[in-house]
Parts: sequence; C-alpha cells; structure tokens
Amino acid sequence: MSGYAATEAPTIAASSPEHPELEIAEDVVVIEIVDEDGEPVAPGRPGAKVLLTNLINYAQPLIRYELTDSVVESPLPNPAGRPWRCLLSIDGRTADILYFHGRDGATVPIHPSVLGSAVAPIAEVGEYSFVYDAQGLHAQVVLTSGAKADVTERLRNSLISAVASTGAVPPAVDVQPVAALHREAGGKLRLVRSA
Repeated sequence: MSGYAATEAPTIAASSPEHPELEIAEDVVVIEIVDEDGEPVAPGRPGAKVLLTNLINYAQPLIRYELTDSVVESPLPNPAGRPWRCLLSIDGRTADILYFHGRDGATVPIHPSVLGSAVAPIAEVGEYSFVYDAQGLHAQVVLTSGAKADVTERLRNSLISAVASTGAVPPAVDVQPVAALHREAGGKLRLVRSA
C-alpha cells in the first residue's frame, strides 16, 4: 500500500492491496489539479500544483490551499468501481524543480529525484544538499567515515550524467565535503536555487 498525504490533510489518496492505484479520498478532501496559472489540467497531464480543500478540519478550514505538488490524475475510471478519481503519479514539490538549458535551446525541468538518483549509488554520501546558481550546481555532502578519496569526483560525474540524461546541458558541477549541512527551522534540508 502507498499513500499521498500532507500536513494539511493526513490522507489525500491511498492505494490498497487489491488496487495499487492511488484513490483520492474524496469523502474527506477535494483536490483540483491546476497549471501554473491556476487553470484546470486534463487527466493524464501533470499539474503544476494542487488546490486542496480539507472537508473535515473544522478547527482550521482550508479552502483551495495551494500545495506545490505535481500530480497526474488518471484518465481511466476507478478500477475498484467506486466514484472517486485516481492518481497515476505524484512527482513531488514543483517549488524544488530546477530549470536547466536544454541541448535544443528549450528549458528542461529537473526534479530533485533526478539528482537524488545520482547520489543514491554512492554509499559514502550520508547527507547531501544542492545549491544551483549562475555559477553552476554546487553539492555539499557529509561523507561517511572511511569514504574513498575519489568519492567527490565519482559524485560529480554521476550528477553530470544524471543531468545530461534529461536532455539538459550539464552546468559546472562542484562537490564540497562538509562536516554538517545547514538546516532550516524545523530541521529540513532543501534544494536551493538562487539568481
């Protein structure tokens, strides 16, 4: 089983062993999948954000609360026969998407999961954070004890390959080992972009 939830709505969609599709809990929430301008997105197409109305939170009503999540609604009927819509995918926060120049001159959106997939095979990286600015992509990493001397070069090459696999032109990439990562209030790490 899997699910889609947020602090603002503990259950937005969930699957079951019989039906792996994420069924929207339309008895407790209303979600509208919209583009960057707030216009509805057709089923089967990724949205830029979700407008959430929580139907059961009487203490703090949320009406069309904006979540910067990219989700895709299924164009097919609910396979369980229920009247609720289903989601095909949840691609995460659009606020964290980075935009690189493409080989064809277009802009290529790159989700943080692309960069995360470049880090995942390198076991010596315990934690990581990215900053993307006009000078390139900067990775700060906390290495595990006993990390090999070539770990930063392997990670640099892995990040370049991951970005290139999307059709984007890889920017300059540098990897800097640090003792600890800077965290926001609440302990969150964020992928950061600056002008």
